[in-house]
Amino acid sequence: MHLLSLLMTEINSLVIRIAAPQVREVEMKNDEYVLRPLDQQEINRLELQHQVWKNETDTVIRMAKFKAGDRLLDLGSGPGFLTWDLAKIVGPEGSVLALENSKEFIQHVLLEVKAQQMPWIRAEIADVRTYDLEPSSLDGAICRWVLMFIAGADQALARVTHALRPGGMIAVMEYTQFRSMSLWPRGASFKRVYEAVHEFIARNGGDADIGGRVPALLDQAGCEIVELLCPYGGWADPVRHSGSGSRPRARTTPI
Repeated sequence: MHLLSLLMTEINSLVIRIAAPQVREVEMKNDEYVLRPLDQQEINRLELQHQVWKNETDTVIRMAKFKAGDRLLDLGSGPGFLTWDLAKIVGPEGSVLALENSKEFIQHVLLEVKAQQMPWIRAEIADVRTYDLEPSSLDGAICRWVLMFIAGADQALARVTHALRPGGMIAVMEYTQFRSMSLWPRGASFKRVYEAVHEFIARNGGDADIGGRVPALLDQAGCEIVELLCPYGGWADPVRHSGSGSRPRARTTPI
């Protein structure tokens, strides 16, 4: 019941934002955040979203076995709420690299790095599809609700797996059926909101339902799939492997 309440709170906020008369259609640029506008209200919404999904995210992190001293990547970090959680895990003997294409979000991360005195966090403005990562420079990476927004998700995953040490772990959380969300009693306004968001993501080259394709994309990138966790969804034909563990490994969580 607590989870449902939080979800409805977030959804109601989103409805208000989209229905506001000031919001209008804009032409997206490559360096812009896909769910405009960028302001404190949006950062607050993302913080609420992080808290709503924190239990599921913590489960994925535990399964990935991230630990003190690890060199981790937060791919598409947003304003950094997951980044802080990772930084607390790895501690000052480890490191966290936050990559995000929004300069406003990176500025927010850098301000919090200073405020929380976590110099082992490095944050950079970057296109996750083209950013150069050194081979074997990472022990692990996590990607949460990022691939759905970009064209060229395969490029981003290839970059990350190239940077993982042998046996390193990447954890991916994405939606499989974005349009399956619903409220009861049903309402036309809510349906219009999620359909509009779904269409908007597609129009900008993304795929709101990319979670179903993630296992195949990871396989293509050279990963060994070691876990498929489906708390609210699943695959018709999951990709599974067994091996020596010398390749990068992956845990995927569709929602």
